[in-house]
Amino acid sequence: MCFLVAYAFMNCSCFVLTVLKSPTWRPEWILKRRWRFVYLVIAGCGFALCLTIMFIISQWWALLACLVAVLICGGIKWKMEAKAWGSAMDGIQYRLALKALVNLEGSQHQCVNWRPQVLILYRINMSEELQGIKHHEILS
Repeated sequence: MCFLVAYAFMNCSCFVLTVLKSPTWRPEWILKRRWRFVYLVIAGCGFALCLTIMFIISQWWALLACLVAVLICGGIKWKMEAKAWGSAMDGIQYRLALKALVNLEGSQHQCVNWRPQVLILYRINMSEELQGIKHHEILS
């Protein structure tokens, strides 16, 4: 059961990395649309097949193995200190936000919807500000 759990999570990891188009994901042929779809199908079917074989062999041991895997994952997440690597959920949220922005760019046809947002950055000299001199330097 442990090997099947490991293979299932390896396939799940490959599936998620392919969906997110992660830059650290090594296969270069994944960037082609046709092969990416094939790889998604293979990784998804591999994950489902591993879980199916586990439950065909023994339902109780499969449930126990899945429970142990979830407990190990939870224990690692709880005990380990946070790293700035990001998680799969961060990647999924980033991809959804990026896709929404790209779709939004193509959907705004009317100039009535456009509202400019201006941001000006300037430096305040505190010694002059305390003396009452209002001279601010705009940063470029």
